Amino acid sequence: MNLSATNITDDNLRVIIQRAFSGGRKKCTGLILRDNFLTSIGVKMIVDAIVSSRSMIKYLSFSNNPDVRDDGIEHLVGLLGKNRHITFLAVPNTNITDRSVRLLADILCGVDPETTVPPLEKLYIAFNKGITDESLPALVQIIEQNQTLKILSLENCSLTDKARKSLRQMISKNKKKKFSLTA
Repeated sequence: MNLSATNITDDNLRVIIQRAFSGGRKKCTGLILRDNFLTSIGVKMIVDAIVSSRSMIKYLSFSNNPDVRDDGIEHLVGLLGKNRHITFLAVPNTNITDRSVRLLADILCGVDPETTVPPLEKLYIAFNKGITDESLPALVQIIEQNQTLKILSLENCSLTDKARKSLRQMISKNKKKKFSLTA
């Protein structure tokens, strides 16, 4: 379901959630909500709907919703720990910070034994200026430990050239794993 650039706010989500997830509808496998006006509250509403409906959603995009922030990522991390179907998550330009990268690293690397590691293959966190070199240890952890991630998009974050070079070198050394890093 592509609802990009349709001026959706958190207040509009009830209708969307009802159409996408109610009545045992499990056919919604993707939700594209980029270029709207959603906040972390809206993200929580969507996460709750996905969990309660047991949706087999594979694709989630919240790109260009600058009020999602770290609180929204907390909700998405909770979803990733419960949903075994999500393979694509896009949160560029959502004003997330190093804190979100740490939360994502913890779930993608199985730090919490109470949750399962999601089968995420593509993670887009680009255009978030709050992602700095402080995220380097978490990014390294993701690259070294996660077994499913193939694409990690980091362009236009606040990583220094030194940090980007370090990440690229690490990826080039790991020949067994096919991994694409855009930074």
